Amino acid sequence: MLKNRVRIMDISTILLFLSFSFSSLLAHGQPDNPIGISSFVTSIPTFGTYEISRAKTPEEKRKAKLMKFVDENLEQLQIEIAKGEGETMDTFASFYNIADMKAWRETLQESYESIFFIGKVAKPSGGVYAYLDMLSRKFEP
Repeated sequence: MLKNRVRIMDISTILLFLSFSFSSLLAHGQPDNPIGISSFVTSIPTFGTYEISRAKTPEEKRKAKLMKFVDENLEQLQIEIAKGEGETMDTFASFYNIADMKAWRETLQESYESIFFIGKVAKPSGGVYAYLDMLSRKFEP
């Protein structure tokens, strides 16, 4: 039963990561929206992937809280990561024990396109979380 549940979660994560929208594709790189911030990105459903009440282990609860935080603050994270600084970025970092905040901020800023887009298509919040998590774990002690 557990293997089936894991497979379903893996499949839903992959589908979330690969899902896209033509409206976000059109919004990316337009003259009035040069870095491609699209409010549509925040409206992509996460299909309950961050249900904190269902999380059993501390790591599952932490992941659920982080996914919810990214989903609720996606536009602000886009703005701040593009600039390389900001309160929302720092709040996200507080979930990790980032040893070198300056290097972490620079890495996120340099990775902006990879964090938020697949080609020119905006990633859903689950895909953004996964990439931010991967990058942030590299800066934990």
